Amino acid sequence: PDSIGMPDLGAEEWTPFWEVCNDLEIPVIDFGAKPGDALDDGPGIQRAIDAATEAGGGVVQIPAGEWRLETRLEIRADNVVLRGAGSGLTKLNCPKSLTDILGANVNWSWSGGLISMAPGKGPRQLVGEVTGTYDRNGTSFTVDLASGAQPPQPGEWLQLRWHNDTGQDTLLLEMHGGYLPRSKMGEELQESSSPRVKAWVQVQSFTEGRVSIDAPLRLPLRPEWACTLNRAPNIRECGVEGLSFLFPETDYPGHLKELGYNGIGMEGAIDCWVSDIRTHNADSGILIGNSKRVTVQDVALAGRYMHHPLSLSWSTDCLVQDWRIEAPHRHGTTISWSSHGNVFRGGYGVDLAMDSHRAASFENLHENIVIEVTGKPQQPLRSGGSSNRGPHAGTRNIYWNVELRFP
Repeated sequence: PDSIGMPDLGAEEWTPFWEVCNDLEIPVIDFGAKPGDALDDGPGIQRAIDAATEAGGGVVQIPAGEWRLETRLEIRADNVVLRGAGSGLTKLNCPKSLTDILGANVNWSWSGGLISMAPGKGPRQLVGEVTGTYDRNGTSFTVDLASGAQPPQPGEWLQLRWHNDTGQDTLLLEMHGGYLPRSKMGEELQESSSPRVKAWVQVQSFTEGRVSIDAPLRLPLRPEWACTLNRAPNIRECGVEGLSFLFPETDYPGHLKELGYNGIGMEGAIDCWVSDIRTHNADSGILIGNSKRVTVQDVALAGRYMHHPLSLSWSTDCLVQDWRIEAPHRHGTTISWSSHGNVFRGGYGVDLAMDSHRAASFENLHENIVIEVTGKPQQPLRSGGSSNRGPHAGTRNIYWNVELRFP
């Protein structure tokens, strides 16, 4: 965009899918929400969201004005869009934190939002164990179905999981490009029996025990990594757009003491989006976890010191573009917990930290980014994360066309 000195990449003649995926329009004013009256509009907006859910999807419209939000909004079903009139017109006055609303929880420092987009709770089910060895970039593999498990269905989204072979740590070695001494891999990653990598895949076909999927694998599949195919709750084709979050003027409480003045939190989201969003005085802006092909675009974050302005954790193939981080922050664009295949592009940050937050995130791209340097020499590659989770980054992370502007 011209506003940050970037070249015009050209306008393609296409219509974003979020502009055509829903026909039903549901105004929040029909459910008791009213701007400018100093009353909590959260319950009325939530009733409108619930109505869209019951209808199988729809666009929940929040007209221009200032709306008071003292409760968390929850999108829990597919095909629901929460749409304001534009970030400069529809403003959410958010006087309460997640701690105020839901109680103290250390997780508010890195997850959760005043608007939550996540599936309803449900069990993860083992579909089967992957058998055989398959190279990176493969699009099919065989599965030994678990007892009583329903076979994979065409079009279904399932989750692949890779586990470290503790004692050998060859999965961790693969995730770090084959060059990392075992003493540097991090005790937490080496000792944990939980999966080290998760990736959503869409089933194309299942024939005689062989699963074909929609996109190439970014990691090999090997027997020693105990790879499994699982069913897990997810949410699809949902969006939040055209809103501003106005949080109160508060002092930053300190690292990992944040109260949860967070904008949008997403979990288990597939083909979902966030567009035209502004935050002011947030602890964290947009926090995305365990998600696939989420698009975040036209986002600006300003105000006081922040923890995580834009964060991707356990997420793959997400696109974050046309963004501005003007607020001072500890972690700017965060990738963590084996996130891979993600792109941050067309961004601007003041003393931006492009944070690779340990736990072996790999194969992510930062490109066409402008960083305004005002006096923090440890940026822009200052990263965080607990030291027992290995080095800051996994393999094949790329930083391309990053411009630093000095005084």
